[in-house]
Amino acid sequence: MMDEGHSQGLVRNNYNIVKNRLAGKTLLHVGFAYNIHRKNQKSSVWVCVNKRHGQCGGAVKLINESDNVQMIKGHKPECQPDELKNDIKMLIEDLKKELTTNFGSIQKMYETKIAKLQSEKYSDKIPIFNNIKKAIYRSRNKALKVKKTQFKNPAQVIIPEIFQKHLLFDYNEDGNRIIVFISDIALNEIKNVHHFFCDGTFDCCPSPFKQIYTIHGEIGNNSDETNIVPIFYTLLINKEKGTYEMMFKKIKEALPDFKPLKFTLDFEMSTIVAINNEFPTAKIHGCFVHFQNAVYRRAKSLGLLDHEETTQYVKLCICLAYLPKDEIEDGWLAIMENSIPDDKVTKFNDYFVEQWLEPVNMIEKWCCHKEKHRTTNLVDAWNHRLKNHLGTNPSLLSFLEMVRIDISTYGTAQARLKANNIPVSRRRAAPERMKK
Repeated sequence: MMDEGHSQGLVRNNYNIVKNRLAGKTLLHVGFAYNIHRKNQKSSVWVCVNKRHGQCGGAVKLINESDNVQMIKGHKPECQPDELKNDIKMLIEDLKKELTTNFGSIQKMYETKIAKLQSEKYSDKIPIFNNIKKAIYRSRNKALKVKKTQFKNPAQVIIPEIFQKHLLFDYNEDGNRIIVFISDIALNEIKNVHHFFCDGTFDCCPSPFKQIYTIHGEIGNNSDETNIVPIFYTLLINKEKGTYEMMFKKIKEALPDFKPLKFTLDFEMSTIVAINNEFPTAKIHGCFVHFQNAVYRRAKSLGLLDHEETTQYVKLCICLAYLPKDEIEDGWLAIMENSIPDDKVTKFNDYFVEQWLEPVNMIEKWCCHKEKHRTTNLVDAWNHRLKNHLGTNPSLLSFLEMVRIDISTYGTAQARLKANNIPVSRRRAAPERMKK
């Protein structure tokens, strides 16, 4: 016996079509669900999903021209409509569509969608994430044309095709993996870029990599303002000298016009040695803020910042960085003549000599006299924005999407710079009194 509430011949146009687990399509209409049965030239016939169980023979016709659904066979009484169930199917379908363009956490996206259905009437129908996550991840992987997007071994990482447009090179040999991205604008301008700023960050690096290493450069500067933008976006598996050397070596091979004259970075020795080996004629300048912080940390550990007199003494040592390089030694001797007779100060003096004065060519790395760029603050600010955007433990896809967005953002800004002379990352030139 047919259900009179869903009689034959009734025509409506409120329907939705979603994909099902069998790679087919399911039509959702007034609380019922139908699978495609056959297609005709001007219409298609859909049968109740319960037909395969012999429970219901309900069927509808979708008329192409009018976009209407016509009931051609009613449902059995025991086959009742379930609008709530269809709502959830639509939610899952929307999620599957969204995750092909939004590459954030799938679970967070799912929870955001589900939050819209939080009410008692849905409580027993909302699927548990773990029960459906395989199907959802499979949808994303299919859209990206990859078998998986999460990896435990860096050597197995696959970069989906849609993210390969800005891929400069992908080194995967001898247990090392180095992936570098670069923008089209940077490719065109690299021959004109000679001063680079380097820094790495670990907190927001996607697994299975350990470090996001970025190299920024001056592009389109003028006498009044500086324009520093990201050039290279790199994924590294460690922070060893050999890895940095290979990174720079491969960049040189990929970009013969990459000929740096100067690097500004922190005082990480593995990077400094790698740069010296790969670019022996390039000047290396350490970030003044990193120098200052390192000295303050040692002074604090010795208790020298607890008293005004010793604090001023430490500040004098830091201010040596503002002297011309060939005057720093005399400046240090002048400070030593007025050194405070204290064991802690003696330990601090020994540290300063061993760390900052005696090593070969170290003074020229922290001396910032007449330096246009004394810090890597703009790079640090970029890293801070990166952390805010990605958060901790982001997915690889989140990082790849960030790179794509960042390249697009700076590309637009660079075009604005050329058209209107508006710097991307603005830093005003130091006043003349600071240059003397």
